[in-house]
Amino acid sequence: MAGPSRPRVIVYVDGFNLYYGSLKGTPYRWLDVSALATRLFPSADIQKIWYFTAEPKPDPSDPDKVARHREYIRALGTVPRLEVKPGFYQLKHSDQRKVYPLYRPNPKLPNPSNPIITMWKSEEKGSDVNLATAFLIDAAAHRFDEAWVMSNDADLAWPIERAQGEYGVWIGVMKPERPASFPNPVRPDSWHLTRAASAFRRTKEDQLAACQFPPTLVDAAGLAIAKPPNW
Repeated sequence: MAGPSRPRVIVYVDGFNLYYGSLKGTPYRWLDVSALATRLFPSADIQKIWYFTAEPKPDPSDPDKVARHREYIRALGTVPRLEVKPGFYQLKHSDQRKVYPLYRPNPKLPNPSNPIITMWKSEEKGSDVNLATAFLIDAAAHRFDEAWVMSNDADLAWPIERAQGEYGVWIGVMKPERPASFPNPVRPDSWHLTRAASAFRRTKEDQLAACQFPPTLVDAAGLAIAKPPNW
């Protein structure tokens, strides 16, 4: 007698949110996202993993940043069921008021006495829109029984609500949690997402530690892919 069928699951990973939420400054940056998904959802039949990211702009203060990102994307390219959808970074000047000293009547508001300075501002563009578009299309086509969005970005709350309301689908949110041994910076749960999602969970440090790529991989052309030395 055949056992119960496993739910079809698609995972949508906000790469920017995952990196800055869980991985930056930790030894877990060489993360095998497919292994992590399997560990997080052991009863699922994972149909596909979408990974949304953008290549960073060159940074003279960190000259290897672009190379590290490209090597990691090559590593993700060895995963058969994973597809990378790139966005882009926009680098521009921005006039912003200095934060300090804080505004005493309300420290959460800009201090009108502080000067305005011109600074470089780098913004990732397209990834959140691409992610929302992907799960809305997949929901409309009934390509999954469950979807998991790996992000803590409140901008995704309304698309999740609309997809569930329009198509009757189940969409959970997996927040990229900061590992316990690397507590800063702490990010609170997005209450927009906790309200919108069918379920809200958080990654754990032992899961990240257990789901690392080997130090060296080989791509489809037989070329080596190496973990960056400072990762």
